[in-house]
Amino acid sequence: MKFSALLFAFVLAAAAFAAGDGPVQQAASAPATQATVIRQVRIFAPNAPPFDNELWAETTMGRVILPIVSKHPELKWFWFSRYVQPPTDSGDTDVKMIPQNFQVQGLLKSMRFRFEIPRDQAAAFEAQAAKIIQKEGCAISSFLDYDLVGDLGSDRHLGQGRDSRDRRVQRAARIVAFYMETSRLALDCLTGPDAKGYFQFEKNDNNQNPLGSTFETAHHVFCNITEVPLSVLVFTDAEGKQLSIGTYFQPPGVLTAAKAPGATTQPKPKKLGEVRIRY
Repeated sequence: MKFSALLFAFVLAAAAFAAGDGPVQQAASAPATQATVIRQVRIFAPNAPPFDNELWAETTMGRVILPIVSKHPELKWFWFSRYVQPPTDSGDTDVKMIPQNFQVQGLLKSMRFRFEIPRDQAAAFEAQAAKIIQKEGCAISSFLDYDLVGDLGSDRHLGQGRDSRDRRVQRAARIVAFYMETSRLALDCLTGPDAKGYFQFEKNDNNQNPLGSTFETAHHVFCNITEVPLSVLVFTDAEGKQLSIGTYFQPPGVLTAAKAPGATTQPKPKKLGEVRIRY
């Protein structure tokens, strides 16, 4: 199971703050100014090479996001995250504009890309980004405004001081800097394209990364600093025949299994237990 890349670059983010690294330093100020806009776009990957296997997200990063950000240093910050969701996850998308053949077993693969940019450069940036997205065979419905504080300063990201607008603004600035450094680290770890056009993350044979991922060490240090709780959930299917494991953020496969032909309800797995670990 893959841990979310959003956990992996805490140390890099902290270092960037300490050093006053350009875009990160900008993110620590107000969430937006009259001179900038904060926007988002959801990039859908097709069910076709080189987006047709488990490397679809890394390939989207390498073929779409990296060319976009590398050509636009005027970006104040950016961050992205991956999703595999049914078309009903459409709060920021006109799903009718996404081709039907992009679906894989009723699910759509997408990357949400958020950014801040000077207002007078936003239109040109979005036009150029849309051309890169289209050139690679991906799809979008539109660029939209992104509520930075409403998202990254929300209760999900803030446990205390929720009555203070300033506190929410401050937390949103910290989180967006963290997510940006995580995104930059992910791009820095990409290798490719290979002969078939796929990208993937670098392999690391150091014994501190037993599964071969550079992110394992960063993840370990993050957990060391924060002692974030990690839980493994153990389930069986409704008949008690199939054992599955997962986490609260990445449910076991039986939780997302399709309904049986003719069934009117989703089969409900039985939770056997929860194991909490230190990483």
